Order: sequence, then C-alpha cells, then structure tokens
Amino acid sequence: MIYRVENISNNNFTSLLYTEAYECMSKDRRKKADRLLNEEDKRLCVFSDWLLREMLTAEGISNPELYTDEKGKPFIKGNPLYFNISHSGTFIACAIDTKPLGIDIEVYREISAALTKHICTDDETKFIFKTSDNINDTDTLKRFFSVWTAKEAYLKCTGEGLSGGLKNISVAAKDGIKERLSPNHKLLHTATDDYALSIVTSI
Repeated sequence: MIYRVENISNNNFTSLLYTEAYECMSKDRRKKADRLLNEEDKRLCVFSDWLLREMLTAEGISNPELYTDEKGKPFIKGNPLYFNISHSGTFIACAIDTKPLGIDIEVYREISAALTKHICTDDETKFIFKTSDNINDTDTLKRFFSVWTAKEAYLKCTGEGLSGGLKNISVAAKDGIKERLSPNHKLLHTATDDYALSIVTSI
C-alpha cells in the first residue's frame, strides 16, 4: 500500500496545473467536479484526481479511465488496482493497494460534543474524553478525529459509505485506537498538527 498527502495551498498548485489537471479528467470525473458549486471544493476534487493520476503513473499506469460506481466510490476501468481519495481543508490524500482500501483525512476544527453521541460507542467516548471533558481541548479533539477518520476509512474500504453507519463500527477501546478493526481489516493511523489521517486496508 502506498499513499500521499498534499497541501494544495502551497505554490506548486498553480492555476496552470489546475487547468491541465481538469483537462486530463475523464468525462465521468469531470461531471462530478462540474456539479460542485463551491470553487474550493472543485479545486480539491480536480487536484485529488491529479494526485491519483500522478501516483498511478509512478506505478506504470498512464491515462487511466476513472469512473465512479453507484455508491460514489471511484474505480479504474479494466485494472485490478484499488484506490481511494479524501480531502479536507486544503489537504488532499490518496492511497493505492492491490486490495480494497479506504482513506480519510480531516483537518482539526471545533465541533459540538453532541456529535460524539451520534457516531461513537461507549469505549470510543471514554477514549476521546480521557483527559478532558472539553471536546475542543487540543488533545481531546485530536482523539475525536482519530476515531472519526478511522470509521470513515473503514466504511469506505468496505464500500458501505456513510450508509453503513458510523456508530456500527468500533475503532477504539478505552485505551486507544485499534490496529485491527475486524479479522479482515487493519488500520494505519497518523496525525500531524493540522490533520488526522486513517487508512484501512484489507488483509
């Protein structure tokens, strides 16, 4: 499994690169980008597609035909490689593997504590609030997003998407994030001062 994270706010992501990336998109992916009304969301979509193409080219796959299935999961027509894309804030992330996988990146931002009731199990809640009752305390917030991204990545890996229910999968015990989410799925989690990132791969 390989993955990359890029910050599209840096100077490398120029308007010229955007135009080139947009023109290289498949008709299916371009339609998805064109449906986005927010220009920043469209930039994230276009550059996410560019990042995937860069990674596939490095793997010897040029000019891939990219499509999206009925659940919104992208795939490469006629190729056995699996990939997944995520973006948040100004960050884009992509992972590629020979088996199904899911990736999720989330920039840290203030949230309501009530959100934990909708997506977290009891053990996950205890893990998140183990040092503070304030959800927006720095460490508490980071633990919340480690749980959030792990759940999203798992559901993207299985192909269920959000319809699978964030509360129906447990990704943390009271003492921390799990490395194995099921007998068939393992989790890679990393965090920086800006974001939390989770990748779930099939075993």
